[in-house]
This record gives sequence, C-alpha cells and structure tokens, in this order.
Amino acid sequence: MSKSESYDTVVQALTGEKEQIIEQYERELASIREERDKALKQLEDEREKRKSLSYKFSLLKREESKTKRESLGLLRRTKPVKSMTSSNGSSNPRSLRMSSNRRLQRNRSFLNTTMIPDMSLAALEGITTDILNSIVVTSTRIDNVRGLLKTDAGRRCLAFLLREHFKTVASVKLSNTSFESMLVIYKLSLDEIHISNGADYISAKLLRELSFRIYRQKRNTSEYLKERIKGHFIFMHLGFWEEYFCDDLAKAYSKAFVQYAKQTKASTDEHNVFLARQLEKFVLQMFGWGKIPVATLHHFVSQMADKFDLPDDYVSQIEDAINHEAKSD
Repeated sequence: MSKSESYDTVVQALTGEKEQIIEQYERELASIREERDKALKQLEDEREKRKSLSYKFSLLKREESKTKRESLGLLRRTKPVKSMTSSNGSSNPRSLRMSSNRRLQRNRSFLNTTMIPDMSLAALEGITTDILNSIVVTSTRIDNVRGLLKTDAGRRCLAFLLREHFKTVASVKLSNTSFESMLVIYKLSLDEIHISNGADYISAKLLRELSFRIYRQKRNTSEYLKERIKGHFIFMHLGFWEEYFCDDLAKAYSKAFVQYAKQTKASTDEHNVFLARQLEKFVLQMFGWGKIPVATLHHFVSQMADKFDLPDDYVSQIEDAINHEAKSD
C-alpha cells in the first residue's frame, strides 16, 4: 500500500469516527434538551398551580369575610324584634339567625373540603418557621393545624420542614416559650403516628433525629427536646426500632464496604464484626427511649442476630455491653 493510500485510509477512519462522535453528541444534546424542556414545563405548571390556588384562596377569604359581615349586620338588625312571626308572614329573627348560621356552616364546609389542606400546610409552615425563630405562637394557631397533624401527610410535612431547616444550621436554641410550643407540636404528631404506616415510620424517625438538635437554655444547662419526648409510647414499639436499625445498617454497610464493589467480597468475619459493632452501637442508643426494659433490649438483639445470622459469641459481647450500660445508667 502506497503512502497516499495509507493516508486516505487514516483520513476515512478518522472522518468516520468524527461523524460517530458528532452523532453521539447530538443524541446526548437532544436528550438533555428534552429533559430541560420537561423540567421547564413542570416548573411552569407548578407556578400556574400556585397562582390558581393563591387566587382561589383570596376569593374564599373575601367571601368568608363578607359572609361574616352580613351575618353580624343581620343579627344586629333582627335582635330588637321580639315577635316570633311578623304580621306579613316574613321570617322571624330566630329563623334569620339560623339561616345566617347555615350560610356560615356552608361556607366553612366548602372551605374545609377544598382549600383547608393547602391553607393548613401554609399555616404549619408559618408556625414551624416562627417557632424555630423564637417568635411567640399562640395556642389558636396551634389549634388551627391540629387537624392536619392527625394525617400522615401533615406529620410528614412537619418532619420535612424541620429537616429542610437543619440543612443550613447544626442546631437551634429556642426561647422557653418557643421550646414549649415545639414540644406541643411534637406531641400532637407523635400521638397520632402509626408505625405500621411506612410514611409515619419515616416521620417518627426524622422527628426523633431532629430532637437532638433543638434545645433551650435552662438553669445554665442545655435542655434538648429529645429529653422531653423519650418517654413517648411510640418508642416502645420494637417494630419501629427494627426498621430504624435496618435503615441505618444499610447506609453504614454501603459506606463501609464500598471498596469491595469492584474487587472481592468482604469475608464472613468482616461482615460479622461490622454487624456486631453496628448492632451494639444502635442498641445502646435505645437506652431511655420508650422506657424499654433491659430484658426487651436483649430480646431485640436476639431478633436482629437471628435475622442477620450473627454468631452467638458476638451476641454475648453485645449483651455484656447492654448490662454494663444498665449498671452505669
């Protein structure tokens, strides 16, 4: 093959490779543009939805205010009348008041069925923000979100609002009043939690974790929210702690054994040592929560050991650690 032929062959090969690269780049660019357009469309839809909700909310508030004004004016006009029925057969004051009350009830009913979830979520966000900034929150405002906290969606909203706040700060020091308000919100949520509900389990876990970061200054010491919720009955459920441990174990395992992903698998002994350390660390953190007896902690360790095939000698070490902690506690 001559030099010119060799050169032409190389040029053709490079040209073909270049075209393939360009085609691949165009496909990837088209995919990126498509994803961008979808994201922009979703953002625009969300904006329109918010505008619509805001407009409906303003109309409903205006209508409610108008109805209340009409009701008050009607009651004032009819109050001096003493007869039950007028001579011309028109409605008496009692029936007028009842009619007015029906309008108010109908208006509130419509409000509850259409907009209360959105209004309550906004109210919950406002209360949470105010408490975290040590702004006094009235009992009336708390009562306004009591119904929302009876739903798993409301409890989940509270947990995620708090989690978002703590993405920017390590901990929050509250005033005495705000600390007590946060405690009320916490207890309202925990009282309604059902561990069998997966969403509720996540809420309970988040609320527990975040309680380590909320505190107040009391008698020259820091009192954390965790100390005030430890005794709640929700933390007596071993099902909650089992899910909690499995979650923590999965996260810790993925971090600890990431080096084995492209190499060889970890040995059985390494797994057992790792599992025993994680279980011991976790069960010692359960002390004081839900007033769980030591015997129940031993039972929990046995359950987890059976679940993950942990040898008895490791179990004995963990049980010794539990007994030692119980004596020192």
